[in-house]
Amino acid sequence: MPEVSNEVNIAMILDDAYLMCSLCTIYSLKKNKKKNSVYNLFLFLNDVSLSAKRLLNKLSSYNFNVMMIDASVERFKNVSRIVHITQTALIKFNLSGLLSNLDKVLYIDGDIIVQKDLTDLYNMDVSDYYLAGVRELRAEKKYKFHKLVGQKYYINSGVMLMNLDLLRKDNLEQVFIDTKLNQPKEWKCMDQDVFNYVCGAKIKYLGVEYNNPCIIFVDSGTTIDEINSFYNTKYKTIKDLCKNSYILHYAGPPKPWLYEIPYHSKLYSRYLLNCKVPLYEKPPWFTKIFSVSNLESKTHTVIKILDIRIKIRRRNSVKG
Repeated sequence: MPEVSNEVNIAMILDDAYLMCSLCTIYSLKKNKKKNSVYNLFLFLNDVSLSAKRLLNKLSSYNFNVMMIDASVERFKNVSRIVHITQTALIKFNLSGLLSNLDKVLYIDGDIIVQKDLTDLYNMDVSDYYLAGVRELRAEKKYKFHKLVGQKYYINSGVMLMNLDLLRKDNLEQVFIDTKLNQPKEWKCMDQDVFNYVCGAKIKYLGVEYNNPCIIFVDSGTTIDEINSFYNTKYKTIKDLCKNSYILHYAGPPKPWLYEIPYHSKLYSRYLLNCKVPLYEKPPWFTKIFSVSNLESKTHTVIKILDIRIKIRRRNSVKG
């Protein structure tokens, strides 16, 4: 059995377009970790402004170490953007080389809220696997993505526990790149198809609590019975599942900071309100999309994200 450690190595990839939501993800990591857990967060930056780097450089704290690494997607410049996903996501293919001193890393996307300490997830044994991830219900049931890549199952690549040592031994970094540059036209995703195609036989499947695609469930009308059947769980409601999840992943175009989504927009706004961006000289894009006011209401804080207004009752307010 691998040695159990309180040290967790985490990788994220971001550019200026995903800075705001990535800050929320980082804040949720810090807020919900155990005090004695040591997080080493590796931020791989592509096309990130100097002002953003100054902000990210201030995020380290006790048992929370942040390292910034510039990464290029030049080799993927001819790869087309897919809806909201840019070529920056393809840096995932290079993690085994970029983190050559590590045997394992937990990769997470920037549109995530982490609700619990991740030590147990990180300490899962993946010694016989390339990576571990959570199957994606809609991708399999509706779009049949697993069949497009010739696999029995299909994971979401937004949360992956990666065995970097084995990936290096089998030279999969180059295999990922070659596969992407020569992929079949019918493949639909930026990086997921490649990971599932290349690693399929050596993927360990995790419970949905470790990568809960909550808004996709809501947006697609998926029922809790369908979720329980697919993931072999026994949750009473989707909200129950969300409250018990380690990771909420706002995958897909409907983001809680762009649309008013029951439960999730208010939850996300609370993290956004506390992610320390106000301590920083806000970039122009931030003030255009986000504002906080205590003046509009005597009892509520009003958060405005684009054209969405969300009210959160202040703790010291008295109910009328």
